Amino acid sequence: MIISITSVHAQGVTPLEYSEARAMSWLIRISNFDVSPDTLFVNALLQNQTSVFVTITNDGDESFPRLEIGFEGNISPIMQAGFSAFPLERKSAYQTMFLVNATRAGLYTGNITFDTGVIKKHVPAIISVSENERTTANIEILGNVKAGRNLNAKITIDSGFITEVTLSVTYGIQTVTGQKIGENTISARVSGTSTSQLAIPVPNSVGVGDYFFYAIVDFNGRKYIDAQHFEITTILSFETLIITAFLLIILAVVLGSILQKKEKTIAEYAISSKNQKTQ
Repeated sequence: MIISITSVHAQGVTPLEYSEARAMSWLIRISNFDVSPDTLFVNALLQNQTSVFVTITNDGDESFPRLEIGFEGNISPIMQAGFSAFPLERKSAYQTMFLVNATRAGLYTGNITFDTGVIKKHVPAIISVSENERTTANIEILGNVKAGRNLNAKITIDSGFITEVTLSVTYGIQTVTGQKIGENTISARVSGTSTSQLAIPVPNSVGVGDYFFYAIVDFNGRKYIDAQHFEITTILSFETLIITAFLLIILAVVLGSILQKKEKTIAEYAISSKNQKTQ
């Protein structure tokens, strides 16, 4: 659907209404601007340059004169876009390259921003920079994550050794801005490949938004890092919803009772007034 500005203007609308109609037409036309993937994961090795690609699609009927790419969070020092700004033509798709080059091992989180001046989109990005090529790990979040509950995950570690070795595993939750929300460290004795369960409580105080669960496997001071994105979409528990519904029912009953009494009073007053007139 595209609003016809000419026909609206011809009907004698004000200049303000005309401008609002043009703005609405623009917003409708550009509504298909999209970025893929919607979350970016990068596993990189220390001091090795890594490249990843993002596809930007404009299925709308209007072109963007300028699309600017930016970074938020601690991914900014280690990540750069092949092109930081370019026009985004109508009915087109662009594949943009991003380069990652870190001088320190660690977990880097943030947002990649795509800003046309009219619409700004955020793509959560997580970059794990490891310095251990032999020992690897993979984590998987089990089930949905909710505030006030445990986050349960599975971790699979490949030690890279046939004989048993001792590793330390540090795991926790981190926000997009890099703030840590709880962290635990355990020791594990592993020979070959081993899978185990991890759990960490998610505080009731966390807000709606994007988060990352991470695990850092350390063997003799050399680290391998893996992480997975998750989202908190609501902070209301089932118990809270039940209590809220119960309170709303009580409120509805009380209001209904008040309205009935008011209607009864009005009816009695009307009858009394009628009787006085007939006397």
